Amino acid sequence: MENEEAALNGMPRGTDLPYDDGEPMESPWHRNEMYLLIDSLATHWKDRDDVFIGGNMFVYYSDKQEFNRDFRGPDFFVVKGVERDKNRASWISWDERGRLPDIIIELLSQSTKSIDRGEKKKLYCETFRVHEYFCYDPEEELLEGWRRMEGSRYEAIDVEPNGRMRSEALDLTLGIWEGRFIDLAARWLRFFSNGGKVVTTARELEATGRAREAAGRVKEVKARKAAEAKLEHLERELAALRKKRKNT
Repeated sequence: MENEEAALNGMPRGTDLPYDDGEPMESPWHRNEMYLLIDSLATHWKDRDDVFIGGNMFVYYSDKQEFNRDFRGPDFFVVKGVERDKNRASWISWDERGRLPDIIIELLSQSTKSIDRGEKKKLYCETFRVHEYFCYDPEEELLEGWRRMEGSRYEAIDVEPNGRMRSEALDLTLGIWEGRFIDLAARWLRFFSNGGKVVTTARELEATGRAREAAGRVKEVKARKAAEAKLEHLERELAALRKKRKNT
């Protein structure tokens, strides 16, 4: 229905819009990092149906049909207050009641860092009106963040004593974590809970559950063996007492 209305209003339909520029992510790290952010937040919000989590997909913010200018492809973004399970090849604002991302994260590289910190930052603040914008440079291990204030301006987000930055939009913090994800051991940008615990991916959550079950089984076996040993000890003491009484 929305696509039909768009066509009647002279706006391009979702199926008419390009959704992939055919360009791969900058590196295996960039690819895995995007998946890590999406997977962990999707797992954290697995019970919510009013949020869309996207990455490396076109975001269309204008109905002018100028396909080569009026879209961007953020590495990671979140839109709250929308249908989660709707099938989307790209984010088309006029098919989403004008909604645009509440938070965007760009993963910097040598070829993109000047645009991410300049042109995109201005666009996300003034046109997208994105509440929070974060940039992470893996080479410098530098995390930068801005929050939109009154007057259509961005103000730098303070760094917490632990080196992390708080996202009001997500009620989580962003920080560095070292370990292996998919097939690569590296230092990663990750979400952390208010208590400081890393927000786990679906696989990590499953592995934690299996580890807890295994630990529970080990505890049960130890408890059973301890009870059996205590019972054997009591039986030996009882047998010795009976023998003593018999001999007296």
